[in-house]
Amino acid sequence: VIPNDLLIYFLKKSIKLDLSSNFLELKINKLNKSEIKLSRISLLILYECNLTNFDLENSLDFSKMKKLSYLDLSKNLITEIKSSYFAKNSELTQLILDRNKILSIEINSFQNLNMLNLLNLSFNQIEHFGQDLFGYEIDYLDLRELDLRNNLIKKIQIFDILIELLKIDLSFNLINDLSCMKFDTLINNLNLKNNQLSEITSFIFQDFFRYIYLI
Repeated sequence: VIPNDLLIYFLKKSIKLDLSSNFLELKINKLNKSEIKLSRISLLILYECNLTNFDLENSLDFSKMKKLSYLDLSKNLITEIKSSYFAKNSELTQLILDRNKILSIEINSFQNLNMLNLLNLSFNQIEHFGQDLFGYEIDYLDLRELDLRNNLIKKIQIFDILIELLKIDLSFNLINDLSCMKFDTLINNLNLKNNQLSEITSFIFQDFFRYIYLI
């Protein structure tokens, strides 16, 4: 267990901080009221720290981490992504949220993450993933790699704005229809392994892929 006072010390002194596999003793308001220079932090790893939505909403304030570019919240107990969580982290380039218990993602949750190039949401229980998560006003994103494997997704409609996407993993989902998917980006690696596809028409893929995994 890392007590609050020690955590505050780390946050004051660090630019890159890895607290993986610890049980953080997050006390409401003490973190927020303390004079922590959170704006210094550019890399924060909180892998397997037993974090819940309650912690994200009441103790950990990512909005103060203006320079945060890498955030790892994998293998925690998060069940929902809210639009307020990363609203002010416009410099995020890598966001890791795999192996949580995420059931839903609020509309516009990733709206201001224009510099994001890697998003990992694998091994959750997500059923919906569409453009509304990034905001309908955005024309394109710089996202290069998207990992959605091992979820409960049946269809995905996002490729119109992901024009820079190079790699996407949709394996181990419930996708049974590709007709609504427009694959005309720069993607060279697509994984659709272990879905529920029964028919694929050739025009869907055109000539845009180097590697396609369907088995």
